[in-house]
Amino acid sequence: MPLEPVSEVRVEPSWWRALRIGTPGRHFRFRPGRWCAGELVHARGRDFVALTEGEPVLVVDFRPGQSPYARVALSVDDPHGLAAALRRLSTEWRDSTEKRRGAQKLRSPGKPTGTGPSRGPAPGGPAAGDARAPGEEPVTAAPERAGADGLVTVG
Repeated sequence: MPLEPVSEVRVEPSWWRALRIGTPGRHFRFRPGRWCAGELVHARGRDFVALTEGEPVLVVDFRPGQSPYARVALSVDDPHGLAAALRRLSTEWRDSTEKRRGAQKLRSPGKPTGTGPSRGPAPGGPAAGDARAPGEEPVTAAPERAGADGLVTVG
């Protein structure tokens, strides 16, 4: 998954709270109260979910318009460990990107940089309307170790 559009990585203690109200999309299958997998289409875009009941889940939110999905929610063996790894990868990736931009500024002074569109958070905040445990703070994503193409393979 590309790291640039990741806006937040967190672990949701209740698997069903990672779901947003929407219409079943492509290949959506479920057994009520047990598991669900596939796409959900809603006002903010599309989510991909692969969830089983009873365990915390990894939730990765993306900046609007920069990824095919607005959210990916997965039941994995170690959601806390994977979330920590994604945060580390994100930090390393952002640090290396900033170093490259700084080196580019040194090589070509006087040329404008950063003239592209802003990639800041969406108006209204990243998680407006999301269910979250009382007092639970969102954790901003940070890359760990990515390839030269900026992609991380989860699996």
